[in-house]
Amino acid sequence: SERPADFYAIQPIEIVVTGDYHKFGEFISAVAALPRIVTVHNINITPKPAKLNARSKAAAKRNRPQQRRLSMRIVAKTYRYVDEEEG
Repeated sequence: SERPADFYAIQPIEIVVTGDYHKFGEFISAVAALPRIVTVHNINITPKPAKLNARSKAAAKRNRPQQRRLSMRIVAKTYRYVDEEEG
C-alpha cells in the first residue's frame, strides 16, 4: 500500500521475474528508463531448478553449457508528488 512521506508518497511493488542473468540486466535497464523515479531494493537472485526437456538433454550430451535459469525477487518503489490539496 502507498505510504505518505513529507511532500510525496511511496508505492512499493514486489516483483518476481525468471530468466537468465542478461535478461535481468535488460529488465533493470528498462525500469531505469521509466519516466518516473523508481528505486530497487532487497534484490534476491536464486538459481531455479533445471527442468530437463529433450532440448536440454541433447545439449548436455554435446557438452554444451545451458544458460542457467534464475529467479529474481525485488521491491521496486515508485514516488509521486502529493500536492497541498491532496494532503
